[in-house]
Amino acid sequence: MSWTICVTNPSPYERNDYVEVNLQKLGVSSELNESNLRLFRVNFDRSRYEIPFQIDSVLGHNSPVRILTFLSTQTPASAEDYSQFTAEFELEQGTPTDFSTERSKEYLRIDYYYEQPDANKGDAPFDGYNKDWDPNRSVYGVKIHNGQLRFYVSLVSHPRVYSAIDYTGSVTSIEFQGDPDPDNDLLSPFEKNRPEKRWGQLYQLIFFPVPWALDWFTIISLKGKKYDLIWSHYGNIGSTITMRSSEPILLEYKCLPYCKPATLTLECYLYRVIHVYPDKPFYLEDIFVLTKEGLSISFRPYFESEVIFSKKVHKNIVRFEEDIPDYFYLWNSFAGVARGYGFAADSHIRRLEIGKNDSEQNMIRWRLQDTHHNRCINFFMYHGVDCQDYNPYHEIGHYAWYEQIYKPLEVFPLEIFSTAKRYISLQPSE
Repeated sequence: MSWTICVTNPSPYERNDYVEVNLQKLGVSSELNESNLRLFRVNFDRSRYEIPFQIDSVLGHNSPVRILTFLSTQTPASAEDYSQFTAEFELEQGTPTDFSTERSKEYLRIDYYYEQPDANKGDAPFDGYNKDWDPNRSVYGVKIHNGQLRFYVSLVSHPRVYSAIDYTGSVTSIEFQGDPDPDNDLLSPFEKNRPEKRWGQLYQLIFFPVPWALDWFTIISLKGKKYDLIWSHYGNIGSTITMRSSEPILLEYKCLPYCKPATLTLECYLYRVIHVYPDKPFYLEDIFVLTKEGLSISFRPYFESEVIFSKKVHKNIVRFEEDIPDYFYLWNSFAGVARGYGFAADSHIRRLEIGKNDSEQNMIRWRLQDTHHNRCINFFMYHGVDCQDYNPYHEIGHYAWYEQIYKPLEVFPLEIFSTAKRYISLQPSE
């Protein structure tokens, strides 16, 4: 049995990029996986060759939602509106070729830090470090490597001791491999060991009432909360983790006079799926809220970061507020060295605030609009003294926002809300 996957490239130039396929939508049995499937690129003369891929059960082992990811190279240009396809692939049953090597397994990997270290499982006595993931054990943090970045994600508020700083769901260190000092933290390059540094912390969600209810919106604070690691996987294509809020989010909606019962209480969970690809200076993140039954709920997310800047460092904001309010880039430069911190999303970025007063000079805050799903890219760059010819507008606007968010390679035919729908495990009845 085989399945045809057609890929469309909406750009006016040839592309090499990653493609995600919803296997549930494609009709692939859950019994078929990385051990008994093969993927082939089909040439124009109908000859073909095998390529690597990986499959992620992003909502956990027991979920029917599975995402196939592969690299489509030399993808010819096609229509901007995704109405044509220019690359074809075939997925079939069979024993796949092993494209991995011992070097690649170290190059692209995930490290885990367990709350209760266990010497019998090889954990270090103090931090619970282990290279292997055990879904039955509680993880307080992970470090993700992709050859270009090494970054640590905290799943808890206080990974070591209780303090005034809340790290829930934030990246607390970023090491950029282009830096001459690879152990230099991009979040505090001039002052080491500053505990308040963090990036991309999702600190608040807002849920709006039903249209006919004269109610204020519901604010859900994420500070002091915890995430569970429900999926983790890395291979030849990239690394993927999924964090889910440990505590349920309870939302109450007023149904009368249009439907019954009078009030409806929904039990929901926040999901954050992080993807990295080899040698890329960014990580992608999908953020969504599902009910316990698996249906999507719209919400508005709020973010904050704290990057340690010296007052002597020049800061520059890259942003088009009126034309394309979907991304921003913050640059700092000193002595010919420039570091960039970027964010882009498939929703407009609003209320961007950077160092609004002296006490918060290192703080960055922003929010996105109300939507069911947010695909975000967190993009980092380093340019040394020998690299003066760079364009920050092009880096964040083209490489990040345009290619990864606005016009990614997609499966043909394109389905409306395809990215959001691929994470819904239960389809509502017609």
